[in-house]
Formats: sequence, C-alpha cells, structure tokens
Amino acid sequence: MNTTTFDGFLGQDPELKWTQNKTAICKLNVYVTDEWEKDGQKKESGNWVSVTLWGKKGEEFTGLKGDKVLVTGRLKEETWKTKDGSNRSKLTVTALYAAVVWTKQQIPLPMNEPGPHAPAPANDPFPPEAGDVPF
Repeated sequence: MNTTTFDGFLGQDPELKWTQNKTAICKLNVYVTDEWEKDGQKKESGNWVSVTLWGKKGEEFTGLKGDKVLVTGRLKEETWKTKDGSNRSKLTVTALYAAVVWTKQQIPLPMNEPGPHAPAPANDPFPPEAGDVPF
C-alpha cells in the first residue's frame, strides 16, 4: 500500500494554479522534522516535502507560510533530465488529505480564560455529575 502521513510546517504560501480544464492544482512545500537523542544530546534533522493537492482539495486549502499541516497521500517519483543531460528524480506526495492543524495566528488561552480546558462556570445549568468522564 502506497500511503504516507506526516505533519510539518509550510515553508511558503501555497501556490494555486489551474489546468486548461479548470482543475485546481495547489502546490505546498512542507518542512518535516525528525528528532532523536544520541549520547544524551538532542539531535534534529529535516526534509522538504513537495505536496500536490488536486481539485476541490486544492481550491479549499487555507494554509499559509508557517502554519503546521497534516498530510496523507501517495508517494510519487518525479524524474527529469537537466540541461546537461543528467537524470534527476525526487519523491513527491499527491495528497489525499491535507489540513491546517495549527496557525501562526493561534494564541493559546490562559488556563483561567473560558475554553475547552477551563472548568464549567458555577451557574452552568448542566453541571457534570460526580463520576462523569470528561470526554
């Protein structure tokens, strides 16, 4: 099965183009990092992944440079010849799914502000019952 799922950060705003048949093509460059520990020191490396969204998925994608995205898709090898005749290739991803999971504009709420992590107000008409599971 040719499926990959990863998350990473957009390195630039998506590039939206259209085919002659008016099908949207949205190109993303996603920076994916890998972290590990060696000899007690944290190590990190990263790779740029070229992602293509076709059709409605491409039209509706709302990510911007710096946003964290989640992508699921198929790996595809693109090959070409350079001007000097050398063969080149790179792996790309044709996305089946892509979504923004975090934006630069998001600011976490402090714990005392209303939000999904704050306790219900005292005047809540439906207070949780003892022993209720919070999810």
